[in-house]
Amino acid sequence: MLEFKTDSGRYYMPVGNGAPSTGHDWSVYLDSIFASGGPIARLASAAAVVAGRVGPADGRVEVAIMVPYPDPRADTLRFGGSMFSMHSDSGRAAASASFIREVIQRFRASRPKRATLTAFYWLYEGITAVDTALVPRVAKEVHAKGLRFLWIPFWGAGGAERWKSFGFDEAWLQPNYFFHPDVPSTRLDSALARARAAGMGLELEFDPRLFGSWQFADRLEPYLSALEGAPDLRTQPIAIYEGAGALIRLSRSRDAWHRALYERLVTILRAE
Repeated sequence: MLEFKTDSGRYYMPVGNGAPSTGHDWSVYLDSIFASGGPIARLASAAAVVAGRVGPADGRVEVAIMVPYPDPRADTLRFGGSMFSMHSDSGRAAASASFIREVIQRFRASRPKRATLTAFYWLYEGITAVDTALVPRVAKEVHAKGLRFLWIPFWGAGGAERWKSFGFDEAWLQPNYFFHPDVPSTRLDSALARARAAGMGLELEFDPRLFGSWQFADRLEPYLSALEGAPDLRTQPIAIYEGAGALIRLSRSRDAWHRALYERLVTILRAE
C-alpha cells in the first residue's frame, strides 16, 4: 500500500528536488486505499479466501498504514479542515497526528472483516537533524492509540542504528543490493552484521526487472542465501519490497529458476 509519489507528481517523502505532497494529496491517498474495491478491501477479501481454504481459523491480517512526511520545505499544510505550519516541530507533529486520527476513523468506519489496523509506518527512510525531535512525537501519538510504529531505513540512513531511541517498535534494514548491479553480494553479509548489531530485521528486495533484465536476473538469490544462513533473522519478521507486483509474478511463474526462488522464499518466510 505504500506510494512514494502522487498522481500530481508530488512526493509523500523527500525525493531529490521533487515537490512535497499537500494535504489534498494525503486525503487522495486515503480515499484510494479505503475505496470500495481498494487495497484494504481486496486484502480483506483475499484473507477470507485463504481462511476458507485452510479451515475455520480467524484468518485476519494485520495492516500498517504509512505516515506521509510533513515536509518542512512547505510553508503550511492543510488537512482535515485545519492548517499546520511546517516550520515547527509542533505544527509538523500535529499534522501527522491529524493524519493518524483520520486513518483510524476511516478504518473503523470501513469495518473490513478480516483486516486489523495494528501499526503505522514512517515513510521517510532516513532521519535527519530536522526530524530528530519530530519522530518521537509522532511515535508518542501512535502509541497513545495502542498501535505500533514501524520503520525501514535505507542503507546508510542517518539514525538507523538508533531506531529504538526515536520510538519505533520494529525496524528493518534495507540492504539496497538488488537495485545496484555494481554492488557486490558482500553487501548482504554487511547488512546481516549491521542488522544484528542494531537489533533490526532485514528487508528482502526485488522488482519486475528480475524477469526481463540479465543484470537483475540473479540478484534475488543472494538475499535468499543470506537469510538461509541466518536462522536468527529468519525467526524475526522479514520485510519485503517487491515493486509493482513482482512477488505475485514470481509465484505464478513456470520458469524453473523462478519457481525455485519462490519455493525457497516461502520456506524462509515459514521459518518465522
